Amino acid sequence: MLKKTILLISLMLTAPTGCAENITNNSCFFTKSYIDTLDGIVVNGIVIKELLASIKKIMYIKNGQSNESASISEMLAREIQNPNDPELIKALALAKKYFVNNNKDLLKKIEPAKKLIINLVQEFCERRNRPNSLILIWTKASAGTESKVFNQEIKNFDDFNSFLQDLDLFLRDLVNSCPKAREQYKQWYKKNIQFAAL
Repeated sequence: MLKKTILLISLMLTAPTGCAENITNNSCFFTKSYIDTLDGIVVNGIVIKELLASIKKIMYIKNGQSNESASISEMLAREIQNPNDPELIKALALAKKYFVNNNKDLLKKIEPAKKLIINLVQEFCERRNRPNSLILIWTKASAGTESKVFNQEIKNFDDFNSFLQDLDLFLRDLVNSCPKAREQYKQWYKKNIQFAAL
């Protein structure tokens, strides 16, 4: 079990970060005026690149993209049968550690606009009918304490699964709502693909 989880986490770290064609699936647009304040400035092409990479990593975590790795649904099934399984507890701790380590840079980049991001998360929670979403608690944490709050709030794979679902939807909504930043990302992507082909 722990071996499968380590492989699952390895996939998280090596998930491809190329252009996501179907990013708008199941997405909603943010409607508040503060999205315009972010689009193309704080949320720019490079941030879109990182958001797309985060979305892909979440998909890899949830689906276990290998015959050797366990999906979140498999973890949840095991957790229902035996919530105190020491291997599951270790697996969850490992998954949380890698999640935190792989999102530090993104959190630093959005820190200058944290108040606006919190407003977007609140709007997301209202539109998606998720008033108790763990991503709202996580984003409201004061700077530098996000990891601590995340570790306190994610107590089992059920919490982790809910958190990942909400974060995935939020990131998709954010990407979908930033046309200027998406255009910047497309230009960056074209330039880098052409450069790589030389």
